[in-house]
Formats: sequence, structure tokens, C-alpha cells
Amino acid sequence: ADGFSGQNYFPDGMARQSFYHPVDRGFEREVAKRLAYWDRLRSERQAGGS
Repeated sequence: ADGFSGQNYFPDGMARQSFYHPVDRGFEREVAKRLAYWDRLRSERQAGGS
């Protein structure tokens, strides 16, 4: 996960928001995969407490 911090820059108590929802066509399909990967990394780090 080089180059991925997973930090939360939202205020305490504010749920993380998603502002971009790629469609399932063209390069946006690849972007969606990358966003899902980062979400998974973020969840794993939060669960692990690091």
C-alpha cells in the first residue's frame, strides 16, 4: 500500500462521504476498482487500529 495514508480528514463524528461515483464503463471501471481497493485498505487499517 505504498503511497496510501488512509487518513481521515473529516471532522470527528462526521461520517466519511463519497463525492465521486464512477460508472461501470471505460476507464472509470478501473477507477472504481482502485477506489474499492483503497476503501478496503482503509477499513483494514481502522479494524487493526493503526
